[in-house]
Amino acid sequence: MLSLLIAVVTSKLYTGDKVYRINVDSDYKIQVLDNLLQNDSLNLRFWDGGARLGQSDLHVPYSSLPYTSILDRIGQVWIENVQELIDNESGANSKYSIKTSAVNATVRNTTGLVDGDFFSSYHDYSDILAFHDQLGLKKVVVGTSYLNNPIYGYYIGSGPQAFIIQGGIHAREWIAPATVSYLSQFLLSSNFTSKFTFLMVPVFNVDGYNYTRTTDRLWRKNRQPNSDGTTGTDCNRNFNIMWGQSNGASTDTNAEDYKGTAPNSTPEVSSITTYYQNLKNVVGFVDFHSYSQLWMYPYGYDCTHNAPDYKDLDAASKLAVHAIISNSTQFYEYGPICNTIYQVSGSATDWAYATLKAKYSLAIELRDTGTYGFILPPNQIVPTGNEIVSGMTAFLNYIVNDRNTTEASSSLKAIPLLLNLQKFPDLMQQLEEFRRKNYPEKPMNAVIKEYHGIFCELEFNGMIFDSGPQTDSQSALEESCKMALLYYDILHNEPVVESKAHKESVSLLYNYCQSNNLDCEYTLLQESRTDGYIFQLIVNGKEFVGKDAKKKQAKEIAAHVI
Repeated sequence: MLSLLIAVVTSKLYTGDKVYRINVDSDYKIQVLDNLLQNDSLNLRFWDGGARLGQSDLHVPYSSLPYTSILDRIGQVWIENVQELIDNESGANSKYSIKTSAVNATVRNTTGLVDGDFFSSYHDYSDILAFHDQLGLKKVVVGTSYLNNPIYGYYIGSGPQAFIIQGGIHAREWIAPATVSYLSQFLLSSNFTSKFTFLMVPVFNVDGYNYTRTTDRLWRKNRQPNSDGTTGTDCNRNFNIMWGQSNGASTDTNAEDYKGTAPNSTPEVSSITTYYQNLKNVVGFVDFHSYSQLWMYPYGYDCTHNAPDYKDLDAASKLAVHAIISNSTQFYEYGPICNTIYQVSGSATDWAYATLKAKYSLAIELRDTGTYGFILPPNQIVPTGNEIVSGMTAFLNYIVNDRNTTEASSSLKAIPLLLNLQKFPDLMQQLEEFRRKNYPEKPMNAVIKEYHGIFCELEFNGMIFDSGPQTDSQSALEESCKMALLYYDILHNEPVVESKAHKESVSLLYNYCQSNNLDCEYTLLQESRTDGYIFQLIVNGKEFVGKDAKKKQAKEIAAHVI
């Protein structure tokens, strides 16, 4: 029976602690942060990796604030009081009270999604297991923790290809086990059960997760003692894949990404990898984390080379994030782990890809983008679950259909047009000439949608358009697509990408509009009313990183425009 859940009261408090968001855009800022981090007495912790170029979130204890005033000059306070978020989360959890019969009445329905109370709160490990038990799934022990707790997995489906889905390898990321549970419910009633045999492991790091429920809400590692008196190894740096390389993990036992004394030195990784390696025909692997909203694939340890299956991984991931943004207001960036978040050695995803030969291996960072960070309110469990269901459905369908990258790109022809191309007679003429030469059997509108959609998608993701229309048509389509970026500039008075090349292209396109007597703002604004997908892609795209105030402004405009 599911136990009643009382408010989670942990002994370690974070009263007055702040999280600073820093746009690390210079060597000077990196040096400032490195100098601060070298002072162990300050006990500073990055929530998202470390001091590197890009956006970073730094947790500063209240006692260290008088010695870190320089952060007010190079960053901004993002979370004013960490303990307040924890208290609010705990208060929401305390409202949970559900009986076994109530769960049975709601865990199964025609859509496969739970509409009961279970996903209104975060839960103890015992309750997560009870939830899965009541789904009637086959239960197995996949490993054992340092404290000798069994690590359970559950099988769903009877398909010929194995697919592993795990969460909770980092203890404080509570949304990960909740999302695995949400997916278990969905997959049980899905059509994928005849295609795959899913192994769901809701909580990989059981000891650490239990510790966050009782003692320290922000604990990350396992609970294995180290020889110097510190505690914990990062299990996601302990897998036997490029474990010994100098970058991607720490040798400092006190660091949150401490890699351990040797590959598989943690009981969790050692036992679970043994179990996983006995599985046959593993085609997919997903390791859920938080936060940042990233959909990533190998490699994590190598930032210069693509994985052999890069094209399929990228195409499938692209479809997944499209599905998410089409069914929610959230944008997930996608790409290789090393280039999308940071370098990681000894990770579960790279290990599954290399050792299990799981071609479709992922590491997914769930909500949010930093407003709450690891302390995501319980009322975001269901929205997060829904968007991941959308993304995973598209991802799994790609695997089922065994489509190659070219075919996947062609499917983008369904993307609505941002522009009303009828207002560009010269472009229409070029496209018509292209159609007659290459696709005489296709209607004009189908050709426009296919190539305009594909080109814009590649442009938004910084990729090179190296196939499709010939030079003349490609140039016209490039102008058309970049006018979408001009729309962004018109609304926000700043380039999406602050580069000389982009500014020149904006100037060129503005002149193009003027010379053709086109009101670009009006044209694009009108078309965006029926194209929320493209609008969100522009607002939340890769080119728009770290400008959260502007993003909020853009979304407010979107609410009136779309």
